Amino acid sequence: MRVCYTYHCLMQKFGGISRYFYEIFKRVSATEEAVMAPRFNQNEYFKAVLADRHDLCPGKKFPGKYHLRNFLEEMALRKQLRSGGSASRQSGSHPVDIIHHTGEFPLVFLHCRKVPVVVTIHDMIPEEYHDRRRVWQRRMCVKKADHIICVSEYTRQSMLEWYPEVDPQKTSVIYHGYSFPGFPKERIIADDYLLFVGNRGGYKNFNLMLEAVAEILKERSLKLVCAGNPFTAAEKQLIEGLDLRQNVIEFGFADDEELSSLYQYASLFIFPSKLEGFGIPILEAMSHDCPICLSNASCFPEIAQDAADYFDPDSPESVAASVRKVLDDAEYRKSLVENGRARVKEFSWDKAAAETLEVYKKVLEK
Repeated sequence: MRVCYTYHCLMQKFGGISRYFYEIFKRVSATEEAVMAPRFNQNEYFKAVLADRHDLCPGKKFPGKYHLRNFLEEMALRKQLRSGGSASRQSGSHPVDIIHHTGEFPLVFLHCRKVPVVVTIHDMIPEEYHDRRRVWQRRMCVKKADHIICVSEYTRQSMLEWYPEVDPQKTSVIYHGYSFPGFPKERIIADDYLLFVGNRGGYKNFNLMLEAVAEILKERSLKLVCAGNPFTAAEKQLIEGLDLRQNVIEFGFADDEELSSLYQYASLFIFPSKLEGFGIPILEAMSHDCPICLSNASCFPEIAQDAADYFDPDSPESVAASVRKVLDDAEYRKSLVENGRARVKEFSWDKAAAETLEVYKKVLEK
């Protein structure tokens, strides 16, 4: 089986979507012929996979505008789908058997009229937050796709509500896995701390969470470690206004080794987002015996079940009460860790890749 993955997952340096496709690509490549035809790569996960690609343009960042890069990438993808590798040219067969579209740009369907396409829907954030351009693109993708993989049942049901024209029979739920279990790690933050991982803007609900835990941090001399993008000017101003300059640590982007250490030694991991499609950091925290305080919104109860303490993401009082409960009740905290150990066993990238391969085979049978 020759599977082509489109270039779109390479457009971000880090992130859940690119991590997902990296883990699937790596495992599918072990048994099938997996191909990708980018012109540029700034993704950290795929660096090793594409290390022998001498035709890639040098540089971590594309030296030009996004639309120009997108055009060049589309041309490379079109060439890949038209000509394929030497093996396909010798056999006279089509260059690829199936395409797994890693983005939401419907142009791919113009390149491959005779090749089935699988699309993964990670969340319904564009629909919920009225991003008209992306909604139009996604509507075209789910309409034309031969099969749609959703990363949670919550996401699948939400997608079917937004796009009732989609046949439920051409949808599947395949859960994510997690990427770096293992103990012990060297401690890199000396103080006791709460951990926040990922982007912070908008629906990620960072500002409300920060206000909710401000007094807890100060009264207990705790730190809040934030792994992800640098703070914005507005976030720095909020931290100053809450008098948290000594309590908030801007860690920046963390590699897998650093992130593993952050989870392992955190007093708890807090995830206040109002909307996600899955939430890989939940599994990462569970796999490191890190207690979790979690928003009761979207897919989170489906993923974590009884391995987290839940709060109302719109209520600072609820967030604060959840954090205090997990910090103060040692037996309860121990039960969350034990439940997390059991729950995380249900998830793995090996399982996700095997189920994805089954989807490919069923699509090809049709």
